[in-house]
Amino acid sequence: MTAPMPTVLLFEPQFVLRRTVAAAARHLGMAQVHEAATLQAAVRMASQQRYDLAILAFDGASMAEVEAFARSCNAGRVIGLIPAGSDTVPCTGMSCTLRKPLKVRELLQHLQG
Repeated sequence: MTAPMPTVLLFEPQFVLRRTVAAAARHLGMAQVHEAATLQAAVRMASQQRYDLAILAFDGASMAEVEAFARSCNAGRVIGLIPAGSDTVPCTGMSCTLRKPLKVRELLQHLQG
């Protein structure tokens, strides 16, 4: 009997990156990915279901809003995606942070871990 795939909440405003990560994870059987293009959508989704992992982009809303959501989203792990050129690196509520631009393969490796 195989274990159920982890559920992932992916908040990423960049359509191509969001779709590529979600499609690759699904195709490889790594996770059930639920996509959110806005922070408001991610908040709504997190209120309806608990996720094993939340991947949150910090360039889709204010740093304070995303950090507050990371602390409250009740996900098992939280990965923060920090925009290139950002001087601040949020750490509250994060399992780890990755700096954009990044390779999809890099994000998928963290998704597995």
